[in-house]
Amino acid sequence: MQDAYQYYEKKESGLGSEFVRAVDACLSKVARNPSAYPPVHSQYIGRSAEL
Repeated sequence: MQDAYQYYEKKESGLGSEFVRAVDACLSKVARNPSAYPPVHSQYIGRSAEL
């Protein structure tokens, strides 16, 4: 996450923070209602959600 933040900050000032806020909002949605997001089966178990 820190690498992604730094990447976006290099592209445009404030963009890294916007990215982190978007990820946090998405994770909050999934945490509140995990059954609304389809399971993802791979090496890791998780849920799929769009930012």
